Amino acid sequence: MGPDLALRFVNEGWRRFALENGAPELASDWASLGPIGNHLTPSLRDYYQSRFERVLAFSHTWTHIYECSSPNAYRKFRMRAQAMAGGHGLVVIHSLVIETSWLERRAAVDDRMRLFTDVRGMIVACESCGRVRRADEPSIWDWAPGLLGAQSTNVSHGVCAPCEVELYGA
Repeated sequence: MGPDLALRFVNEGWRRFALENGAPELASDWASLGPIGNHLTPSLRDYYQSRFERVLAFSHTWTHIYECSSPNAYRKFRMRAQAMAGGHGLVVIHSLVIETSWLERRAAVDDRMRLFTDVRGMIVACESCGRVRRADEPSIWDWAPGLLGAQSTNVSHGVCAPCEVELYGA
């Protein structure tokens, strides 16, 4: 990616992934397509442009985990953006973290939900930090981001021990 955030080169893995997932336009010669932001929705454009600009400005590395699923497969990738020497642009590498079918993904989520669902069918989340209490060991609260969705109706709230001390003292 050049300093103007225009892609200069994509490898064969990128092209193959684009073709296999119904996006042949992304398998094209990117050098003629301009800045990456031109091909993203406004919210994604603002997010990625600001991160890439910071990497360029401060010559550091940025890592980001994101989902890139298809109708048949659930996928998460790790993106690593690193400034090239002399401010000549960025090297951006996407690495597959997990790929599974949606059915297997749903089964894994169901198994995880069972770990936190008590005998009343409730999941207890800390009101302060959002950690979730284990059903089998109520003194243990785990960080489980993404476990609870907007449609979760069986959620109750409590306060974990560290937050209780922070909020109310010893």
